[in-house]
Amino acid sequence: MKTFAYLQIVFALLFCLISCSKKTSVQGCTAQYVAPTIKFILVDKTNGNDLFFSASPNYSINELKMRFKNQANKFDSITPAIEVSGNNTKHFVYSVPALRSSDTCYVQIKGLISNSIYYVISKDSSPCQTPFVSMVKVDNENIINYKTNDVITIKK
Repeated sequence: MKTFAYLQIVFALLFCLISCSKKTSVQGCTAQYVAPTIKFILVDKTNGNDLFFSASPNYSINELKMRFKNQANKFDSITPAIEVSGNNTKHFVYSVPALRSSDTCYVQIKGLISNSIYYVISKDSSPCQTPFVSMVKVDNENIINYKTNDVITIKK
């Protein structure tokens, strides 16, 4: 009877050791990085016409520049990309560098005063902690709680 009790204790210990030694695999991030973006259009403040994508645009696309600070903390500029939405409307897309949790970029149309866009980058709760633009403020106006597919209207 003593041997049976000892065997039960040995099996219980072995069971505990085996079950505790199982390694749980932690799944890492396997998603491809996608830069957070700000989508916008520029309209005439008097009549609301799109300055770049209307039937008779006031400006050509190469007259628009996005100014921002690069990794060396120096100003750089690019022409933002153009995206077409599901209803065939065009807008500009600026891929923001996710280097800082908040930053400011500038929209400059040749010969006009630039507009500032202050934005905040947040991270989602997925294992990859994907960055996204969560808040936008244009020219110190009201704060916009930005969602991924929102298109901001900037009045010139």
